[in-house]
Amino acid sequence: KNDTDEGRFIVNNGVKDVQKLGQLSSWKNKTKLDVWNKEGSCNDVRGTDSTLYPPYLDEDTSLNVFSTDIC
Repeated sequence: KNDTDEGRFIVNNGVKDVQKLGQLSSWKNKTKLDVWNKEGSCNDVRGTDSTLYPPYLDEDTSLNVFSTDIC
């Protein structure tokens, strides 16, 4: 990275639901992107930025990670 601003992220703080801790709500004021041609989950802003996760995860828990590098 060259310290470029990736835009504003809105991230859940887990106060109302600790299982949502670190989950992205939006990026650059969008909840959906227009990167991919088809509608579907590929354009969803979801998951974490890989720095913060909810507690009590185990090896069977699926994780979604959002990366601006592919957008």
